Amino acid sequence: MVEALGSPQATISRHLKVLRERGMVNSERDGVNIYYSLADQHVIEALNLLRGVMADILAQRRRLAEALTV
Repeated sequence: MVEALGSPQATISRHLKVLRERGMVNSERDGVNIYYSLADQHVIEALNLLRGVMADILAQRRRLAEALTV
């Protein structure tokens, strides 16, 4: 995750701790490794909904910007 997100390990650990405390992720320790999984798959549906909202907002802004440059 450190490489994929480009964030320090300590930052990612803090965020995962918050998600775990809020019940959004489950964790399972295996030696020195901790594996995380989503506690509820509805999180994916919620994120997809938010992604759609953001895409609509960006499309609207693009149309406005194009209208201003014509």
